[in-house]
Amino acid sequence: MTKVVKSYTSNYKIAVADAGNITLDTGSGVGTVIVTGNLEIQGDTTTINSSNLSIEDNIIILSEGTQGAGLPSTVNFQSGIEIDRGSEPNARWIYDEQVSWTLGGQTGSGTFYAEQGSGGQKLPINTPGIVAQGNFYVDTGNGVISVTNTPDYEEKIFNYENGVITQSSSGLVLIDDDNIPNAKAVKDYIDYNFVSKTYSFISEGDTKLETIDELHPLFDIVAVNPAGNNTTVVTVEEIHGFAVGDTVDITNIDAGGDPLENLNQSDIPIVEIISEFSIRLDISVAGADVNEYFPNSGTIALTNFAESNISFKVEGIEIANVYKDRFDIDGVRIQDTKISSVGSDDDLILSGNAAGSVKILESLEMPLATEAPQDPPQDGIQIFSADSKTGNTGLFYVNSNNVQDEFISKNRSLLFSMIF
Repeated sequence: MTKVVKSYTSNYKIAVADAGNITLDTGSGVGTVIVTGNLEIQGDTTTINSSNLSIEDNIIILSEGTQGAGLPSTVNFQSGIEIDRGSEPNARWIYDEQVSWTLGGQTGSGTFYAEQGSGGQKLPINTPGIVAQGNFYVDTGNGVISVTNTPDYEEKIFNYENGVITQSSSGLVLIDDDNIPNAKAVKDYIDYNFVSKTYSFISEGDTKLETIDELHPLFDIVAVNPAGNNTTVVTVEEIHGFAVGDTVDITNIDAGGDPLENLNQSDIPIVEIISEFSIRLDISVAGADVNEYFPNSGTIALTNFAESNISFKVEGIEIANVYKDRFDIDGVRIQDTKISSVGSDDDLILSGNAAGSVKILESLEMPLATEAPQDPPQDGIQIFSADSKTGNTGLFYVNSNNVQDEFISKNRSLLFSMIF
């Protein structure tokens, strides 16, 4: 039977001797003490021995009643939650007024951190992610960001084989372009690029040395669309330099008669650049088996490709090109032992500097001219070789007055002098 003690005209107080205890005993069973109004505890310590604590409040306020700006020195400028770890040092989640910060153009003081022990050892936070809802800033002071104790972290960034960055079976080097690399991954990738000749030029300002190579051996054919309705992935042995929208010509593929040989076509569109070595093409090779391809049998070239060469540009002007069989420099071509002008109607001029002269140290051979000069020189004479006539030398001249004749040999000169 419920008993009720009421005091309608004044407050109700239970008092015991100084330092005495008041016990609300619910008996041997687990009962409930219900406070229907607010509960105010004015002592220094509140101890709860329950196994589970349920609090309906959405926000718990600590350091209630703090006066002035910020937490005071009397509480060491800190407020937080502490966990009793038995014989191990207690752990705390702390808000500390004395931690100053400057991030993203903003400054402030006070932040949260986890620590343990009397020395305040900072603790790491175990979480699968951080949602910044904007720019994410990290201030390490004089420290660094490290992936210490993460085994072979760089192999989570790039595809490796035996400790060296290598293309995957699909021609990829980068595993996920959203992953952040560590220092070793960056170093290895730079080494990989040097070995793979990724960069085709050296330049500064408008002066540039560039390699132009649009014809490549077809090292491998990685995959074909099983349905054979649109795409094929190929891999070149060198950096290809192609772009989406380019078209390529494929020739000489040897696959033992496999449908893969249908790739020997022209004007094939590139629909995707998979890596600096691999591309995806818009072409059907239904029923093809990539294992039938004979490596390096085919070639792939940009449609209407430029002849492979090394281009030299100075102040934005191309002044020289080196080809596999010749060297052109500012209008002059050197090919094997031949020096000629690049343009079909351009003169080749040999000139000594100032008072110097042009010297020929050995004999000078002049093959028969394919045709006699059509126009006389504007100044001086032009000498050429042709079938001999009366002069018996085969050496002819034409001067600026358009007078053309043959130089006379010594014997005929003596004969003519006696006759005339």
